[in-house]
Amino acid sequence: MTHRIISAIVLLSLLLPVFAAEAPRLTANAYGRNHVSLNGKWSAIPDLYDQGRRMEVYKNRTPQGNTDFYEYSFGSGCMRLNVPGDWNSQNPELKYYEGTVWYARPFHAKAVAGRRSILHFAGVSYRATIYLNGRAIGSHEGSFTPFEVDITDFLASELSGGRGQ
Repeated sequence: MTHRIISAIVLLSLLLPVFAAEAPRLTANAYGRNHVSLNGKWSAIPDLYDQGRRMEVYKNRTPQGNTDFYEYSFGSGCMRLNVPGDWNSQNPELKYYEGTVWYARPFHAKAVAGRRSILHFAGVSYRATIYLNGRAIGSHEGSFTPFEVDITDFLASELSGGRGQ
């Protein structure tokens, strides 16, 4: 009898961190609130050699002179993919691709006094880092699970332009 009680206590103590781990807080009824959908065609760049972070593709720089060269650009001629949607079924070249793909979508947003601005993602394919105006503002790991990034403070500092990408 004593052996069973000790086993149960050990098992519960091992499971306690699982129960104590807090689930991410999500906005209740996200789709029932005032929102702007970013669904549609997004610019996409497959990163075959996983060099996008090193090359700072998230800054979406464009050449300013004749000697400037940026290998990655979300400008014209860039692949366009539907979001939501997987890249494997949208482009034959990506049918078996399992690497990194960089997505970009410009949008205009301004801070509204007394209100929070949230980017809500219904899910991504396993891992995502969210950049706004060239700065990393959030990340998520977990296949096709919803997550959010509060961008209110980033919009407040961008009141003059209010542009996001």
